[in-house]
Amino acid sequence: MHSMAKKWVYGIIMFALSALVIYTSLNSGDTYATAGGRIGAWFNRYFFFNSLNPEEVNNLTGFGGKFIGHFWLFAFTGLFAYLFCKQFPQKKTLFAALFLIYGVILSALGEITQVFSAGRYPTFGDVVLDFAGFLLLPLWMLFYRRLNRSAT
Repeated sequence: MHSMAKKWVYGIIMFALSALVIYTSLNSGDTYATAGGRIGAWFNRYFFFNSLNPEEVNNLTGFGGKFIGHFWLFAFTGLFAYLFCKQFPQKKTLFAALFLIYGVILSALGEITQVFSAGRYPTFGDVVLDFAGFLLLPLWMLFYRRLNRSAT
């Protein structure tokens, strides 16, 4: 793929994932309780053979929401933000700073928008989890690249 086209594909995916973060932050607590209840019941039925009590199903659903929504959605957003910024090698320091600022703002915004959603509330711990997810795949790529460079 041509470098200019690749740059904008990464940027579009990054912004689409960011929009998904904000959109899901605006869903009400009832939306997640209903969906989470169905997903938790499905996991209980097929993976735990209906042996979990309602509190355990609720804990499993909460863990899944944090692990998938707060961590992996941000991880892939961070990956595409990194790939987008990497397309500007002549301004490496500027785009590294913008990458970090974007991650902090998106993490905070994903939580702040919950103020406007019934049954949801922002937490600082979720901002930290979101930002950790945002940094995961870019840091892994940098580490992997450095490890392979030193091995050759």
